[in-house]
Amino acid sequence: MKGFYTRLYRPKVIIESPYRGEVERNKTYLRLCMLDSIMRGEAPSASHKLYTDVLDDDDPEERKLGIELGFVWLRTADLVAFYTDFGYSSGMSACLADIKSHVFRVKWVERTLNRKLIEQLYKL
Repeated sequence: MKGFYTRLYRPKVIIESPYRGEVERNKTYLRLCMLDSIMRGEAPSASHKLYTDVLDDDDPEERKLGIELGFVWLRTADLVAFYTDFGYSSGMSACLADIKSHVFRVKWVERTLNRKLIEQLYKL
């Protein structure tokens, strides 16, 4: 793989996007958000996708564990990117409130994707 190690540093970015509700739509949207982050030269992570693949999001104890594990990664992030094409979920709002109250000291940004792409994918 030519150039594989040419960029050993990439900002660690936590992706925040909706998950609950329209789960299938939101999973597809999350993949687009992850791709957007990668194309920006970032190393994205999305605990709400990773942990819901192995923990039951409908089980309150397992959901709580997944959120706690996400917070561990949040402490190491360079940036949190809130993708807001579908608004803020309650989890996204709680994360932003924690950042703004300095529970987590990390930079954050709001992002949106190409609206025409979103409309084509979801026929809005």
